[in-house]
Amino acid sequence: MKKYLAKFSIILLGFFIIYGIYLVGELIQHFLHLSIPGNVIGFILMFFLLETGILKEKIIEDASNLLIGYLILFFIPYLVQIITYKSLLKKEAIAIAFSLFGSYIVVLFFASWFFRFLMLRKKR
Repeated sequence: MKKYLAKFSIILLGFFIIYGIYLVGELIQHFLHLSIPGNVIGFILMFFLLETGILKEKIIEDASNLLIGYLILFFIPYLVQIITYKSLLKKEAIAIAFSLFGSYIVVLFFASWFFRFLMLRKKR
């Protein structure tokens, strides 16, 4: 029982830290009237805290793994909406396929170009 209580405490602490960083990002966005969403600011803040070692990955690892495990539940409403538009999707399937493939090629091209740019910059 103590083992489960300790694990629950660690996960709960991780949730509080993740949510606290999110709230700090929202507050920064609200008070500084930035056009960047607060959750993105919180994400950048968490990245900074993890990279500098101020926040240890082990503290939020269990909570973030649990959240990632349930992430698919957030996409279910979108999947249901896609199913309701099945006839429209069938009618526009070729246009959708071309736009998906085209955007994939564009992203692949720019990602590889940017990676090559960074690698050449690093060699100098």
